[in-house]
Amino acid sequence: YLNGNEIPNATTQTFEIAQTGNYSLMITDANGCSAMSDTMMVTYIGVNEKTKNSISVYPNPSAEISTVQVPENLLGKYFHVYTTSGELVLCGKLNGRSHPINCEDLAPGVYILRIENERVVLVKS
Repeated sequence: YLNGNEIPNATTQTFEIAQTGNYSLMITDANGCSAMSDTMMVTYIGVNEKTKNSISVYPNPSAEISTVQVPENLLGKYFHVYTTSGELVLCGKLNGRSHPINCEDLAPGVYILRIENERVVLVKS
């Protein structure tokens, strides 16, 4: 959802934004039960900056271990994982360009991975 309106055809596990706005996520399970995430203000920074400072997380969703891959300028920085309501549930230091994050003890749901001023959505299945 963008500014409270459903985004047409945005039904995959990943979504690239094209504009600044307030984004939220609706998740529906196999039984048809739905839940809406908290809203998050996201600033669109453009393709050149995004490519230069690209962070990727895989597999996403994950049941156990996700790997976060970061650019060189984020090595040695700290990562923080938050619930969609803002509760800090996990943190650590990035010791390499590919860093494992143990999601095993997290409840299934949507989480926000924050590194410096960068944010990535992380889903625990």
